[in-house]
Amino acid sequence: MPIRDWLENKIGEVLESSDGRELRVNCPFCIRADTKHHLYLSTDRQVCHCFRCEWGGSHVRLVMEVEGITSYAEALRLLAGPTSSIDQFESIADRLAHFKRKVHPDKELSKMPRWYTPFREPCRKGDPIRQMVLQYALTRLLPEEILEHNIGWCNDPSQELLWHRMIIPVEDGYYQARDIGDSQNKYLNPEFPAGRRLFNYKALRKADPLVVCEGCISAIAAGNNAVAVMRKSATTQQAIRLSQAAADEIIVAFDSDATYGPGAIKLADHLSACGKKVMIRRYKEGDPDTCQDFEDTPYNMRLKLMARMGAV
Repeated sequence: MPIRDWLENKIGEVLESSDGRELRVNCPFCIRADTKHHLYLSTDRQVCHCFRCEWGGSHVRLVMEVEGITSYAEALRLLAGPTSSIDQFESIADRLAHFKRKVHPDKELSKMPRWYTPFREPCRKGDPIRQMVLQYALTRLLPEEILEHNIGWCNDPSQELLWHRMIIPVEDGYYQARDIGDSQNKYLNPEFPAGRRLFNYKALRKADPLVVCEGCISAIAAGNNAVAVMRKSATTQQAIRLSQAAADEIIVAFDSDATYGPGAIKLADHLSACGKKVMIRRYKEGDPDTCQDFEDTPYNMRLKLMARMGAV
């Protein structure tokens, strides 16, 4: 396990969960020395999160910041091991090309604005903004996820509000533009409402339990059977569409600050009334993108009353 070897050599003692899916080390970013192994690393998702100082990012970002390097390729080489050459990872574009596969035309992409370009498109030289946005995308997503969900960027400098954002296509021309800096407006959406649109709507056709998340990145982290409503409550049209999903069981997996909020309870009520088996997923902290510690509880009247009283 390359990441474990690097952690032991660079940080020290590594604790491992019984299933090997989670590692814990003392966080190197905490202001006061960490001795309780607060930095959690998911080996499945290749993401990290400290539950003390709230630092979070990918395995590659962790290596870059601890080693004090700015080269994504060099960080990949360190993770791959001493026998790997940096030539294997010459650029971010090459890293994506390694995972690239034949992609069938997507009708949904034809409805996106002209300023949108997916990262899977051939890379043009002299696009520093594209490279910067892609660098950010790779701290949150795996290369294959970027390709699978057609993540892209804004190619038009005149679109000032979107120029430094990661563009996530949703459905029927709707999108989310995620800020890669510290803007107060974390997401920007089109002027028209989301309506019935859902991120990763193709999951509605699967028989597996359907997971309903708030944000697109959370849905990607939750798996291919997850959709996102892009807010802390579903619209009426979205709720109707979710109730018509192929899955018999639906898990409402909103972020930890909205687990039992009015939006989650209203959606659970609607789905339950439509005959679905509904579960409420409670994350210990944060959201599916940063936390792997959660508990699923069957939704019923008792849970609803407890949520209203703030007893859960």
